[in-house]
Amino acid sequence: MDFKTFALVADNHGDQIHPATEKKFFRWLEDFKPNIRVHLGDNWNFDALRRGASESDKTVDLKRDIAAGKKFLSKYFAPDATNIFLRGNHDERLWKLQKDPCNAVARGYAEKIVEELEEHIAGLNAKMLPYDSEKGVYRLGKLTCVHGYAHGMGASRTHARVYGNCVFGHVHRFDACGEASLGRRYAQSIGCLARHDMAYCADKAYRLGWHHGWAYGVLYSNGNYEIKEAKIGQDGRVAVATAFTVY
Repeated sequence: MDFKTFALVADNHGDQIHPATEKKFFRWLEDFKPNIRVHLGDNWNFDALRRGASESDKTVDLKRDIAAGKKFLSKYFAPDATNIFLRGNHDERLWKLQKDPCNAVARGYAEKIVEELEEHIAGLNAKMLPYDSEKGVYRLGKLTCVHGYAHGMGASRTHARVYGNCVFGHVHRFDACGEASLGRRYAQSIGCLARHDMAYCADKAYRLGWHHGWAYGVLYSNGNYEIKEAKIGQDGRVAVATAFTVY
Protein backbone atom coordinates (compact mmCIF):
# COMPACT_ATOMS: atom_id res chain seq x y z
CA MET A 1 0.00 0.00 0.00
CA ASP A 2 1.61 3.27 -1.12
CA PHE A 3 -0.47 5.59 1.04
CA LYS A 4 -1.20 6.47 4.65
CA THR A 5 -4.45 7.77 6.09
CA PHE A 6 -4.77 10.98 8.08
CA ALA A 7 -7.31 12.85 10.19
CA LEU A 8 -7.57 16.62 10.63
CA VAL A 9 -9.57 18.24 13.41
CA ALA A 10 -9.72 21.73 14.90
CA ASP A 11 -11.41 24.07 17.33
CA ASN A 12 -13.03 21.90 19.97
CA HIS A 13 -12.37 24.68 22.53
CA GLY A 14 -11.98 22.61 25.69
CA ASP A 15 -15.20 22.22 27.65
CA GLN A 16 -17.06 24.15 24.94
CA ILE A 17 -17.08 21.12 22.64
CA HIS A 18 -20.37 20.20 20.95
CA PRO A 19 -21.30 16.84 22.54
CA ALA A 20 -23.13 15.30 19.57
CA THR A 21 -20.32 16.19 17.16
CA GLU A 22 -17.72 14.87 19.59
CA LYS A 23 -19.55 11.55 19.80
CA LYS A 24 -19.76 11.19 16.02
CA PHE A 25 -16.11 12.13 15.58
CA PHE A 26 -14.75 9.55 18.00
CA ARG A 27 -17.06 6.79 16.73
CA TRP A 28 -15.69 7.44 13.25
CA LEU A 29 -12.09 7.69 14.48
CA GLU A 30 -12.34 4.28 16.12
CA ASP A 31 -13.36 2.76 12.78
CA PHE A 32 -11.00 4.77 10.56
CA LYS A 33 -7.81 4.41 12.66
CA PRO A 34 -5.73 6.99 10.75
CA ASN A 35 -1.95 6.63 10.57
CA ILE A 36 -1.47 10.40 10.96
CA ARG A 37 -3.49 12.57 13.36
CA VAL A 38 -3.20 16.34 13.18
CA HIS A 39 -4.94 18.74 15.54
CA LEU A 40 -5.05 22.19 13.96
CA GLY A 41 -5.43 24.07 17.23
CA ASP A 42 -7.76 25.71 19.74
CA ASN A 43 -7.97 22.56 21.79
CA TRP A 44 -8.61 24.86 24.75
CA ASN A 45 -10.80 27.93 25.04
CA PHE A 46 -9.06 29.94 27.79
CA ASP A 47 -11.75 32.62 27.71
CA ALA A 48 -10.58 34.06 31.02
CA LEU A 49 -7.11 34.68 29.60
CA ARG A 50 -8.05 36.64 26.51
CA ARG A 51 -7.06 40.26 26.17
CA GLY A 52 -10.00 42.45 27.14
CA ALA A 53 -11.78 39.62 28.95
CA SER A 54 -15.01 40.73 30.63
CA GLU A 55 -15.63 40.29 34.34
CA SER A 56 -17.84 37.27 33.59
CA ASP A 57 -15.11 35.78 31.37
CA LYS A 58 -12.65 36.05 34.24
CA THR A 59 -14.88 33.90 36.45
CA VAL A 60 -14.81 30.93 34.05
CA ASP A 61 -13.35 27.79 35.66
CA LEU A 62 -10.10 27.02 33.85
CA LYS A 63 -9.84 23.59 35.47
CA ARG A 64 -12.79 22.24 33.47
CA ASP A 65 -11.39 23.73 30.27
CA ILE A 66 -7.94 22.27 30.88
CA ALA A 67 -9.27 18.84 31.81
CA ALA A 68 -11.58 18.67 28.78
CA GLY A 69 -8.76 19.58 26.39
CA LYS A 70 -6.40 17.02 27.89
CA LYS A 71 -9.08 14.35 27.64
CA PHE A 72 -9.72 15.16 23.98
CA LEU A 73 -6.05 14.86 23.02
CA SER A 74 -5.75 11.60 24.98
CA LYS A 75 -8.62 10.11 22.98
CA TYR A 76 -7.46 11.55 19.65
CA PHE A 77 -3.78 10.70 19.57
CA ALA A 78 -2.61 7.08 19.34
CA PRO A 79 0.70 5.47 20.42
CA ASP A 80 1.33 3.96 16.98
CA ALA A 81 0.36 7.06 14.97
CA THR A 82 2.13 10.25 13.92
CA ASN A 83 0.56 12.82 16.26
CA ILE A 84 0.79 16.58 15.66
CA PHE A 85 -0.67 19.42 17.73
CA LEU A 86 -0.58 22.97 16.36
CA ARG A 87 -1.45 25.49 19.03
CA GLY A 88 -4.21 27.92 18.06
CA ASN A 89 -4.70 31.52 19.12
CA HIS A 90 -6.90 30.47 22.06
CA ASP A 91 -4.30 27.92 23.21
CA GLU A 92 -1.52 30.46 22.86
CA ARG A 93 -3.07 32.72 25.50
CA LEU A 94 -1.63 30.47 28.20
CA TRP A 95 1.84 30.34 26.66
CA LYS A 96 1.85 34.13 26.34
CA LEU A 97 0.71 34.59 29.93
CA GLN A 98 3.79 32.80 31.25
CA LYS A 99 5.84 35.66 29.76
CA ASP A 100 3.69 38.46 31.22
CA PRO A 101 6.15 40.98 32.76
CA CYS A 102 3.42 42.80 34.71
CA ASN A 103 1.80 40.02 36.74
CA ALA A 104 4.09 37.67 38.63
CA VAL A 105 1.21 35.66 40.14
CA ALA A 106 -0.42 35.02 36.76
CA ARG A 107 2.95 34.28 35.22
CA GLY A 108 3.73 31.68 37.88
CA TYR A 109 0.34 30.02 37.44
CA ALA A 110 0.75 29.92 33.67
CA GLU A 111 4.23 28.41 33.94
CA LYS A 112 2.85 25.61 36.10
CA ILE A 113 -0.01 24.80 33.72
CA VAL A 114 2.20 25.06 30.63
CA GLU A 115 4.56 22.51 32.17
CA GLU A 116 1.60 20.24 32.92
CA LEU A 117 0.24 20.46 29.37
CA GLU A 118 3.61 20.05 27.68
CA GLU A 119 4.28 16.91 29.73
CA HIS A 120 0.83 15.59 28.85
CA ILE A 121 1.31 16.15 25.12
CA ALA A 122 4.80 14.66 25.14
CA GLY A 123 3.42 11.64 26.99
CA LEU A 124 0.98 11.10 24.12
CA ASN A 125 3.88 10.77 21.67
CA ALA A 126 2.83 14.03 20.01
CA LYS A 127 4.81 16.91 18.55
CA MET A 128 3.58 20.41 19.42
CA LEU A 129 4.13 23.58 17.39
CA PRO A 130 3.45 27.18 18.55
CA TYR A 131 0.86 29.58 17.21
CA ASP A 132 3.27 31.32 14.88
CA SER A 133 2.71 32.10 11.20
CA GLU A 134 6.17 30.78 10.35
CA LYS A 135 7.07 28.30 13.08
CA GLY A 136 3.57 26.91 13.53
CA VAL A 137 3.53 25.15 10.17
CA TYR A 138 3.41 21.38 9.65
CA ARG A 139 4.13 19.79 6.27
CA LEU A 140 2.01 16.75 5.56
CA GLY A 141 3.64 15.74 2.31
CA LYS A 142 2.75 18.51 -0.13
CA LEU A 143 -0.04 19.78 2.13
CA THR A 144 0.69 22.60 4.58
CA CYS A 145 -1.19 22.48 7.89
CA VAL A 146 -1.71 25.60 10.01
CA HIS A 147 -4.17 26.73 12.65
CA GLY A 148 -5.14 29.85 10.73
CA TYR A 149 -3.77 33.37 10.45
CA ALA A 150 -6.59 35.20 8.68
CA HIS A 151 -10.33 35.41 9.19
CA GLY A 152 -13.42 36.76 7.47
CA MET A 153 -14.68 36.06 3.96
CA GLY A 154 -11.21 36.25 2.44
CA ALA A 155 -9.51 33.85 4.84
CA SER A 156 -9.13 30.98 2.35
CA ARG A 157 -7.79 33.27 -0.35
CA THR A 158 -5.24 34.77 2.04
CA HIS A 159 -4.07 31.33 3.12
CA ALA A 160 -3.79 30.16 -0.50
CA ARG A 161 -1.63 33.17 -1.34
CA VAL A 162 0.62 32.77 1.69
CA TYR A 163 0.84 28.99 2.16
CA GLY A 164 -0.16 27.53 -1.20
CA ASN A 165 -1.81 24.13 -0.81
CA CYS A 166 -2.96 24.21 2.78
CA VAL A 167 -5.59 23.28 5.31
CA PHE A 168 -6.55 25.34 8.34
CA GLY A 169 -9.05 25.74 11.17
CA HIS A 170 -9.65 28.99 13.06
CA VAL A 171 -12.70 30.21 11.12
CA HIS A 172 -15.02 27.39 12.30
CA ARG A 173 -16.49 26.77 8.85
CA PHE A 174 -15.87 24.78 5.68
CA ASP A 175 -14.54 27.01 2.94
CA ALA A 176 -12.05 26.83 0.08
CA CYS A 177 -10.32 29.02 -2.47
CA GLY A 178 -7.95 28.34 -5.34
CA GLU A 179 -5.57 31.03 -6.57
CA ALA A 180 -4.47 31.36 -10.20
CA SER A 181 -0.91 30.05 -10.30
CA LEU A 182 1.47 27.95 -12.41
CA GLY A 183 1.60 25.68 -9.38
CA ARG A 184 -1.51 24.62 -7.52
CA ARG A 185 -2.47 26.99 -4.69
CA TYR A 186 -5.58 25.75 -2.94
CA ALA A 187 -6.59 26.43 0.66
CA GLN A 188 -9.46 24.96 2.61
CA SER A 189 -10.82 25.24 6.14
CA ILE A 190 -12.34 22.29 7.95
CA GLY A 191 -15.11 23.40 10.32
CA CYS A 192 -15.04 22.97 14.08
CA LEU A 193 -16.12 20.72 16.95
CA ALA A 194 -17.09 23.54 19.32
CA ARG A 195 -20.57 24.73 20.23
CA HIS A 196 -21.85 27.57 18.08
CA ASP A 197 -23.31 29.43 21.05
CA MET A 198 -20.15 30.01 23.08
CA ALA A 199 -20.43 33.06 25.33
CA TYR A 200 -17.70 35.10 23.63
CA CYS A 201 -19.51 35.07 20.28
CA ALA A 202 -23.19 34.81 21.22
CA ASP A 203 -23.91 38.31 19.89
CA LYS A 204 -21.89 37.92 16.67
CA ALA A 205 -23.58 37.27 13.32
CA TYR A 206 -20.57 35.46 11.85
CA ARG A 207 -21.19 32.40 14.03
CA LEU A 208 -24.32 31.68 11.98
CA GLY A 209 -22.00 30.57 9.18
CA TRP A 210 -20.11 28.05 11.27
CA HIS A 211 -20.11 24.32 10.51
CA HIS A 212 -19.52 21.27 12.66
CA GLY A 213 -17.17 18.68 11.22
CA TRP A 214 -13.62 17.61 10.44
CA ALA A 215 -11.55 16.35 7.50
CA TYR A 216 -9.59 13.25 6.58
CA GLY A 217 -7.82 11.71 3.63
CA VAL A 218 -4.90 9.83 2.17
CA LEU A 219 -1.25 10.78 1.82
CA TYR A 220 0.59 9.05 -1.01
CA SER A 221 4.24 8.05 -0.83
CA ASN A 222 5.16 10.81 -3.33
CA GLY A 223 3.67 13.51 -1.07
CA ASN A 224 0.44 14.01 -3.00
CA TYR A 225 -2.78 13.84 -1.03
CA GLU A 226 -6.57 13.77 -1.16
CA ILE A 227 -8.83 15.42 1.43
CA LYS A 228 -12.43 14.51 2.19
CA GLU A 229 -14.81 16.64 4.26
CA ALA A 230 -16.92 15.29 7.11
CA LYS A 231 -19.47 18.08 7.35
CA ILE A 232 -22.37 17.57 9.74
CA GLY A 233 -25.66 18.21 7.95
CA GLN A 234 -28.49 20.38 9.21
CA ASP A 235 -30.30 17.24 10.36
CA GLY A 236 -27.27 16.24 12.45
CA ARG A 237 -26.13 13.38 10.22
CA VAL A 238 -22.88 12.87 8.31
CA ALA A 239 -21.78 10.23 5.80
CA VAL A 240 -18.08 9.41 6.01
CA ALA A 241 -15.70 6.77 4.70
CA THR A 242 -13.93 4.43 7.09
CA ALA A 243 -11.54 2.92 4.52
CA PHE A 244 -10.02 3.79 1.15
CA THR A 245 -9.33 1.80 -1.99
CA VAL A 246 -7.04 3.50 -4.49
CA TYR A 247 -7.45 2.63 -8.18
